[in-house]
Amino acid sequence: MKKKFFLPAIYVMTLLNIANAQKEKVIYEEHFNNNEKGWWVGETKQGSTKLEKGVYKVTSSAYKWDNANYWVKVPDFSLPQDNFSVECTIKWIDTYSARNNGYGIKINNYYFDISATGKYRLMSFNYDTGGFNIIVGWDDKPNSAINLYGTNAVKIKYHHGTADFYVNGVPMFSKSITLDGDLLGFDCFESEDVEFDDLVVKTIDN
Repeated sequence: MKKKFFLPAIYVMTLLNIANAQKEKVIYEEHFNNNEKGWWVGETKQGSTKLEKGVYKVTSSAYKWDNANYWVKVPDFSLPQDNFSVECTIKWIDTYSARNNGYGIKINNYYFDISATGKYRLMSFNYDTGGFNIIVGWDDKPNSAINLYGTNAVKIKYHHGTADFYVNGVPMFSKSITLDGDLLGFDCFESEDVEFDDLVVKTIDN
């Protein structure tokens, strides 16, 4: 008779965690310790960017212009078409910033934004109308997972046509959408002053 062997539960969980970790591979990483990757730094009428003290600071102008949105593309990088995740930390700066406008991650024509008041939304830009389509709008009340007027970790996981959206590791919602294209960037809307850091992009194998 064959002897049966039982592994401790904590050992099994460790093996599962290692297996899951092996399914993801980092393909892009930026912590803004320098500007070797060539991030755009400068100022236009729409806004400005600076790389200083280990963060990438993005400021959207205080006056209204075309849709009042300012975004910056990640340099020399193309997103995979499917099965990837994007995450970064974003700090809201209390200068002249608005408190209820959005800032976050832009993937092609989709914008996943949070606000300093603890809310989130998902929009897509409509090139025919020149405006935004609201997919998930601001909630009436703040979400408890979002740090008010501070720093938050934002993540998008896109796997087999479904996008999962997280803030500080907490799932916000999921949507079946088609992320055509390979553009990745940061965005902020009118009168926002924010700092981006710790950008990591991974592929998902399974």
